[in-house]
Amino acid sequence: MPVITLTSDWGLKDFYAAAFKGNLLVQCPGAQLVDICHEVAKFDVQQGAFIFRNAYRHFPEGTVHTVCIKPQSDTDIEPVAFTREGHHFVGLNDGFFSLVFDQPPDEAVIPKASGEAFPSFDVKAIASAAAGLASGLPLQKIGRLCTHFESKSHLRPVIEENLIKGSVIYIDQFENAVTNISHSLFERIRGGRKFEIYVRGGEYHISTIKNRYHEESRSNMVALFNSAGMLEVGISQGNAASLLGLAFGDIIRVEFS
Repeated sequence: MPVITLTSDWGLKDFYAAAFKGNLLVQCPGAQLVDICHEVAKFDVQQGAFIFRNAYRHFPEGTVHTVCIKPQSDTDIEPVAFTREGHHFVGLNDGFFSLVFDQPPDEAVIPKASGEAFPSFDVKAIASAAAGLASGLPLQKIGRLCTHFESKSHLRPVIEENLIKGSVIYIDQFENAVTNISHSLFERIRGGRKFEIYVRGGEYHISTIKNRYHEESRSNMVALFNSAGMLEVGISQGNAASLLGLAFGDIIRVEFS
């Protein structure tokens, strides 16, 4: 039974997600449809990429992953399809996938247009390509060769001998702030030294890393490395983003001594 995942910013109030699933099932009866997320903030490819990047790898090889996040631009954006690490990916060629993978795919195609836009970009072409791949069609049969794979810039940490200056890249459902500082980077620059994690320009700071939130007393700040291996700042049984005023792009500074 082929598996097709869905990631979008459509939400669950409107008919878009259901209509897309129906379109997939008409073309690929028996497919197992799995929602990764439909609550991506509108137009927010950075947030969508974080969610998708940390979810898709847990699916079995052969899974077809569809991404439908509405572009901010009114310019027509062509869909794109490619295969990587045994998985198939179909979405828009707007730079989203460059935020998921460090390198562009060896080969990508532009799926055939359906001739009807829904809603505001050609979702039916994405559905048709996904159904074709799930049914076993080779990538080359899905569309014509893509000669330009669009890319976007990551928010990357600034690294110095005694400092890592990172950024908040995601606020989760519990209002914990996820940064772009990985565990491996943290330990490499740390080199066994003591550290202080500064939040909100130094207004708040943390000097220990916990394994779980419950290891800290209620309402106290916590820093830990989450299941994706990224430094996360939160409040034990509290809402860090609201209480500390944290938002996407805010600086989190780690100083070593």
